[in-house]
Amino acid sequence: MKPSNDSFPGRNDDDLPTELRAIFIAIYAILIIATIFGNSLVISAFYKFPSLQSASNTILVSLSVADIFMTVDFVLHIANVLIGNKLLPYELCALVFTINLSLNSVIILHLALISVERFIAVKFALRYHTIVTNRRAVIASTVIWLWGIAVALVTPEAIKLDGPMTFVAFLASLTPCFNRYHNPAFKFSLQSASVRGYLIFLVISLLVVPIVIILVSYSYIVTVAYKQRRQILQPEANMQRKLDMKLAMKGARTVAIVVGICLVSFLPLVVVLCLRF
Repeated sequence: MKPSNDSFPGRNDDDLPTELRAIFIAIYAILIIATIFGNSLVISAFYKFPSLQSASNTILVSLSVADIFMTVDFVLHIANVLIGNKLLPYELCALVFTINLSLNSVIILHLALISVERFIAVKFALRYHTIVTNRRAVIASTVIWLWGIAVALVTPEAIKLDGPMTFVAFLASLTPCFNRYHNPAFKFSLQSASVRGYLIFLVISLLVVPIVIILVSYSYIVTVAYKQRRQILQPEANMQRKLDMKLAMKGARTVAIVVGICLVSFLPLVVVLCLRF
């Protein structure tokens, strides 16, 4: 059942000022171009150079694909800004929510997968290529994509059992697009078993578990790197080992910076969830 906006007369948002609207559109346009260009370079390099077709880069390419699909969400946000106080179709709002939640789930789970892959590379260096194969990397990435889609498509259906207004109120708290279909006088209750269960599921499976995996993995990597650095600084350490360690540290720092920036980008989501719920 789709709620009707006609049920809530007067629920129209004012148009954004022209200048502010132009700024929003310009920012989204820059993000779209930069995202598509940067990730397309990663994907094209992977397929062009066989030497880059490793298991770790397979995971990275899967992450790049998710980043490119995120531009669809940016385009929908531009559409939302352009229409002002006009009513965006309910189906389009549902598409925004589905894409947003699915891709955010896929991205953060890929970050956790990359951390596990780096952990294995350090912990089981001699057996790394037998443990982490291209086939297993593809399977792991596929499972993550299926899980992200299931989170957005299957699980929220349970909330509809509490009635359409509870469902729309819940969506409005996550996606501003649904605000036009939501009566501000109606507040869903966290006492609802379905809403509470879904929120707990989201926080644990998409925030707590991945972040714990990332922190544990990189804590171990930093500890090992520090110990090895002390060893190779000894006079008897050969030059080749020093060079290998330097390259390994450089790679670990690069991956850590990328993962760290991505995690920071999820902080607004965590803050919004805490404030709204």
